[in-house]
Amino acid sequence: MPAVDMTSAPPDTQMFNDTIQKLDPRFRNSDQVEPVFLMSPNKLQEYVYSLTEREDALGSAVVMGDSDITPFDYTVIGVNGWPDSYVMFTDPSNLAFGLFEQMEVDQTTDTDKVHENRLHSRNWMEGQFDFQIKELQAGVLVQNIG
Repeated sequence: MPAVDMTSAPPDTQMFNDTIQKLDPRFRNSDQVEPVFLMSPNKLQEYVYSLTEREDALGSAVVMGDSDITPFDYTVIGVNGWPDSYVMFTDPSNLAFGLFEQMEVDQTTDTDKVHENRLHSRNWMEGQFDFQIKELQAGVLVQNIG
C-alpha cells in the first residue's frame, strides 16, 4: 500500500493533498470507487479546529457548522477506535470486515427489565472484528501523524 509519512506533523491541507496525489488515478477518478479519508475523531477535530483559525469564508463556515469537512471534495470519516497516528484513504468497499475472535452470546431471562417489558430474554453479543484490505494499491496509508 502506498504511504505518506507526516513526520509527526498535525493533519493539515497539505497532508490531504499529498495523500490524494499518492493514490493511483484509476482508484480516485472513477464512477466505481469513491475513496474517503478514515481517521480518528481526535485528529479530525484537530483538523477542523485548524480550519477555524483561517480568516476567510471557509474558516467562518466551519465555526458556524455550515459546511461539511470535505478536503478537495473527498469525505472525511471519524472512526471510533482508529489509531491517532494513522489515516487511510480508500473506498470503504475495499475493506473486507470479519470476525477474528469467537462470538459470545449472553442471554438473560430473569431480570426486572425482561418481566416489565414482557420479553422472552435480553441478549448481548460480543466479538472482535478486524478488516483486510482487498486491493492494496487502491488506498494510501498516512503514517506518523503528530
